[in-house]
Amino acid sequence: MAPAEKPRRLSATSRSRSHRSLETLVELEWFRTTRRPILFLVYLFHGLSSLNFAIIAIIMLRASPVEAKSISLYHQNISGGVYIAVAFLHATPLLATCCCCCCHRPTKPRVSALANGPTDWMASFPLPPQPFAGRGTSWATFPPHASLLAGRVIRMICQTWAAFDMARRFTDTRTSFAYSMIVVFSCLLTSWTLLLKCTPHQAALLNFLQSVLAFFVSSGVPLLAIVVPIVTYFFSGTAQNEPHDYVWLGRTVSSTRIIVVTQPHQLVLNVTLSALNFVALRHVAAQLQSNHPSSVAPQPLVSSNAPQPPMATTPPRWASVPAAQATRHDSTQTRVLKTVNAILTTGIQQLRVDHEHKRFLRFVFAVDFIWSLTIFGLSTSAHAFRSPCPAHCILESAPWFTNTCNCIYARVDCNATSQDPASALTADLLGPNLLILHTRQCHLPHGLAASVFAPFQSLYAFDLEFTAMEDWDMPSSDLPASLLIVQIRYSQLKFVPLVLHNASSSWSTLYLTGAPIGDIPPWILDNWANLGSLWLSETNMTFIPPTILHMPYLETLAVDGNNLSSIPPELASRLYLRNLYLDRNNIATFPTALVLANPSVRLSLNHNPIQDIPSSVWPRLGPLVDVASTPFCSISTSAHQLGASVCALDCATTCSRSHRGNYLCDLSCNTTECGYDGGDCIGQSPFLAR
Repeated sequence: MAPAEKPRRLSATSRSRSHRSLETLVELEWFRTTRRPILFLVYLFHGLSSLNFAIIAIIMLRASPVEAKSISLYHQNISGGVYIAVAFLHATPLLATCCCCCCHRPTKPRVSALANGPTDWMASFPLPPQPFAGRGTSWATFPPHASLLAGRVIRMICQTWAAFDMARRFTDTRTSFAYSMIVVFSCLLTSWTLLLKCTPHQAALLNFLQSVLAFFVSSGVPLLAIVVPIVTYFFSGTAQNEPHDYVWLGRTVSSTRIIVVTQPHQLVLNVTLSALNFVALRHVAAQLQSNHPSSVAPQPLVSSNAPQPPMATTPPRWASVPAAQATRHDSTQTRVLKTVNAILTTGIQQLRVDHEHKRFLRFVFAVDFIWSLTIFGLSTSAHAFRSPCPAHCILESAPWFTNTCNCIYARVDCNATSQDPASALTADLLGPNLLILHTRQCHLPHGLAASVFAPFQSLYAFDLEFTAMEDWDMPSSDLPASLLIVQIRYSQLKFVPLVLHNASSSWSTLYLTGAPIGDIPPWILDNWANLGSLWLSETNMTFIPPTILHMPYLETLAVDGNNLSSIPPELASRLYLRNLYLDRNNIATFPTALVLANPSVRLSLNHNPIQDIPSSVWPRLGPLVDVASTPFCSISTSAHQLGASVCALDCATTCSRSHRGNYLCDLSCNTTECGYDGGDCIGQSPFLAR
């Protein structure tokens, strides 16, 4: 080498090394600024994930048999226990941090095997024999990223299934579409990072962005969109009325079946998705701890044996955007163009085009990109190009692979639209996934035909109101096996119709109200033994049959508006009894034993000839045990000591507070004084067919 060339090469080498050292210094300064906020978010995501799974586990474990049946829980104790374990898994980093803070012990940051790179923790695993070894191709050696990619493929499959399930069930189509877009961005970011050349600090930031998306898919969106509304419902104080609101019921049932475990594969996929989210968050935390600025010493600017050249003034490549601004004479447009060009140039330079396994990485990137485009196309088509549902479809969802209407709740009001229920309730109009079928004021003297129910094998509930029904000679077996709630309200039935004789084991709730049926034969009641809620209001009953007293899962019994004169003492031993409606009967004796044995039962005794109530139960009187409009309130001198909340007058002599504004149109409250049943009967015709 000529002597004149040596200084030039030393100068170029020194400038290059100075350039890299400046990059390191600037990056360390950036890392000092962002490290603590990112770590805070990592632990916040752990806490929210733990909270999400803990709440869902409590919902599953505390569900009564009727509630478990209504949301189709799969082995609620096992599933709840697994979810508790997942919640504890996400809580362990927080607990470890709290223990360290409480003990005040200075500890060295723990460096996980993940800290040195995304593939180091897999280096000890033996690789399978390579079929292409020795052939001189780039595929001869199994790529070191294969194990990492296997985890990413599993994550993509789980996330795709979660997006598909939410689009199929969730009635808020905008939220389900946004959820799908998060999955798309997660897939794209996961694949793009394989082709980037990153410093450890930049890799930590990219991994953090991936973990953010993974958190929102596994816990964030379900927590905000589903879990919080359900928890609000439980603490709202009106939990006994909301199930009568079919809009609320359709939304809640659909969304609850997304988060709880209804199938074994759902348990595996949900737990796997959360476990991968946990690994991603711990990976980020390990990288941030191992790359702490105090533990990274900057490299010397030049070699100590080389001549000291002038300090390089070239700005770091990744920071070239602010340094590439034009001179004062440049226009704003020129500066913008230069900025965009610098960003694109930097991005292209960061691509890992010379990687040893570039063909494999490009193949993976292509598969991920096509996968993301497929999800984007399916969700966009389902959301933006779906055929509109008819006006009587109140709730709908937007599942993939179809652009037709997918109705969740359909309500046919024949008084408002003069529609024929049979022609309005078809799969061609509503789709096959109908959950709730509701008719109001439709002339159905013989009920609905079996052909109406046949397309809807996922039907959850049906309600036929004000139908003038005289009989319904259809066997119960012609109804969908998925049915849980059956309602026939205000009809001209004089006996229990054939369709209700043999209740399916899946039924949880039966309404047969507003019909002059009289006392029901015991053999029919024997077939209703598995019911959790039985409503026999205004049916001319004269006594509570012994069969009802032995229903093991009975939570709600409504026998109001009948001719009952006594309450069987066996009711006090019902384990799950929560709501008992006995108003508007001829009961003269207050059920003291029942109230003392079931402190949490809601008891309605309005409009009964009760004159005396023991003082031992006075603290229970009020909204929980309602005795308004009884002689005890009107003539007893003791009632004045209890306050207006106990003996407040009802709006009408036939209307009890428990029925007003309960989302059901009760004829006893359909008066101007009662505000047309608190608004429940608004929109109904003045003459309601019975």
